[in-house]
Amino acid sequence: MFTKAMDHLMPIGIYATKSIFGGILEIVIAGLFIGAGIVYICLEKSPYLGGDITGLILMIIAGILGIFGGFIYAWMFLYAAIALIIGFGFYIWHRIIGTDD
Repeated sequence: MFTKAMDHLMPIGIYATKSIFGGILEIVIAGLFIGAGIVYICLEKSPYLGGDITGLILMIIAGILGIFGGFIYAWMFLYAAIALIIGFGFYIWHRIIGTDD
C-alpha cells in the first residue's frame, strides 16, 4: 500500500531533487561569498595580496559552482557572474593600487 502511494509522487520527486540540489549549491555559494567577505575585512589593512588572492580563489570556486548550477537553476548564472566580477575586480583593483599604505 505504501509503494502504491509513492508511485503517484515519483514525478514530484524528480523535480524536488533538482530543487534541493540547486538550493544546496546556493547555500554553498553564499558560504563562499561570506568567507571571501570575512577574509577581505580581516586583511583589509594588509600591504600584501594574500587576502585578495584568497578572495579571488573563493570567488572562482563560487563562479564555477554557479555556472555548473546554472543548468539546473538559471539564476545561478547571475551568481556566477557576480562572483567572478567581484573576485577579479578586487584582485585587479588592489594589484593596480599596489602597497601605498
